[in-house]
Amino acid sequence: MLGRIFFGWLYIMIPHGFCLYFRGIAHVIVTFVAWWVVLFTGAMPQDMHRFLVGTYRWQARLNAYVCFLTDEYPPFSGRPEAGPIETGVPV
Repeated sequence: MLGRIFFGWLYIMIPHGFCLYFRGIAHVIVTFVAWWVVLFTGAMPQDMHRFLVGTYRWQARLNAYVCFLTDEYPPFSGRPEAGPIETGVPV
């Protein structure tokens, strides 16, 4: 238990941090493109919205696990049905 308290975040952040780092780079690019798409069309494409919300879900689940709000290990996914934390984002 003491190891998880002091070093548990390290074991979690290495694999998740690696994946979220590259997903974060893609997130910035998709956000930039989505901004222009919304500017000219008035609506965000569903796939872009799903990707951005999936990144937020993944980060929320990881933060909840690192802060000891849940005991279930967070999945490497941003799908709404995968994971202990339910996050809802209006479309």
